[in-house]
Amino acid sequence: MPELLAQRSAQRIKRKNSKQVRTRGGQSNKARPLGRGLDFAELRPYQAGDELRFIDWKTTARRGQVHSKLFQEERERPVLLLVDMRSALRYGTRVCFKSIQCARLAAAIAWRAVGQGDRVGSLVFNDSRHRELPPVIGHKGVARVCQSMVQCHAESVAGSLGIADLLTELARVTHAGGEAWVVSDFHDWDQAAQLALGSVCRRAAVQMMHVVDPLEWQLPNKRGCSVGDGSRWRILPQAKSAAAKDYKERFDQRCEQLSTEFNRAGARYQQISTADAVMSALVANGRA
Repeated sequence: MPELLAQRSAQRIKRKNSKQVRTRGGQSNKARPLGRGLDFAELRPYQAGDELRFIDWKTTARRGQVHSKLFQEERERPVLLLVDMRSALRYGTRVCFKSIQCARLAAAIAWRAVGQGDRVGSLVFNDSRHRELPPVIGHKGVARVCQSMVQCHAESVAGSLGIADLLTELARVTHAGGEAWVVSDFHDWDQAAQLALGSVCRRAAVQMMHVVDPLEWQLPNKRGCSVGDGSRWRILPQAKSAAAKDYKERFDQRCEQLSTEFNRAGARYQQISTADAVMSALVANGRA
């Protein structure tokens, strides 16, 4: 939990466009304008045209001159995070498990959203169930998301929840004109997931964050290296072998397929490794 809260420095990272959302088909959805009077901007002498209800009578009496309050009208939008905490992601060969990198990345995204004045909510899921949190503005919203990820990751439960199930749920709760981030390794991506993603993209701007481990594209250049899950083990071919080349090509093809399918639905694709710095990935995302 402290590590996730420490991603707070992401508040300083600006997104490419904070005023409008572009959804599938090029349609631009502006975020809902908040009513005037939410955020105080300044106090100045009354000018012709100022509404009487915004006159600050206390300041007027104290200074002997009529003063009006000015308020900054902001735009905010709901940001929803779909975070994969399933057992298949509790794997990693560099720095951390993929599930841990998912949590770090989601926390940083949440902090950045708060820094933009947006509301943050989440759908965090493991193998058997999901935890839904509606969007809330401020640091409290981020803390709730982080706590949900910690609790979901700590549970050791069997189940068969798929990414398609949760994308369908995300489409149900996504607000028009909002923003959605899907953080997963997409190991069970299928046609049902593709259809559900299309439904989400018709309502919000969607970013697909593909979390991978370096071993998925490059085998170690040593003899006798093995991988296992505690009960089954397999000796890996060396990095310069023909089998390793084919292994790398299959990974590249898989990533290209995911990128193509996500873009076709109207979503953006970004890959991040367990060895990558989360902040660097978000900065790169802001420039894209």
